[in-house]
Amino acid sequence: MVWDTDEIEPAVAAWEQKAQCERLRCRVCAMRIPYGDRDAYFRTKMCGYCAHQAEKKESDTPCREADPFISPGFAGGSGPIAA
Repeated sequence: MVWDTDEIEPAVAAWEQKAQCERLRCRVCAMRIPYGDRDAYFRTKMCGYCAHQAEKKESDTPCREADPFISPGFAGGSGPIAA
């Protein structure tokens, strides 16, 4: 089903009102759930960003932060961070 702009705006406004009245917030960051994150919220009780981050942490692939030779603030990373 393709939605026209005239149909999307009332749907977004209705969702915003519902999210505010029912206090639908992410259980991690407490952000009010935007219209586009509805599916992620009802699946995980998190906003889309937090749900994505949680999914990344659960995966078997190692995280960049686990590597002591990569500085989190520097994309190239040339060695351990000096204290």
